[in-house]
Amino acid sequence: MNVERHLTTNAHLVKAGGPLDPSVAQVIELCVWVFQRASTDEAIAQGMGPEGQPMAGMAMTHVTGKGTPAAHWDMELEDREGTTAVDFVNGSATAVAIGAFLINTPTGQKRRGFFWSEPVEIKLPSAAS
Repeated sequence: MNVERHLTTNAHLVKAGGPLDPSVAQVIELCVWVFQRASTDEAIAQGMGPEGQPMAGMAMTHVTGKGTPAAHWDMELEDREGTTAVDFVNGSATAVAIGAFLINTPTGQKRRGFFWSEPVEIKLPSAAS
């Protein structure tokens, strides 16, 4: 489980996603942050939520291909509270995530927590020609 190298944004809302291990039976909760230094300030976006269960004020984790090598998660990081004055731009950023997962094991399902952090690239849509 990790975050894709390239994330897209419209300068405000970041779309994050990444591969999901085939052993994951359920994403109990996933929280994702993206930080990008812009001069002396930072653009910050965050999303947190369970898989497929929208909750008031929370993002929703979408999962496709669960249980297969093509398993993938995605989430729109819409929470910009207090950081909307700084836009995301094309360039490097850092993604950090923590999640609680229900994992299939040979001895049954187990709960596991994971934390990861990695460099990513922010990509804004190309301007229309």
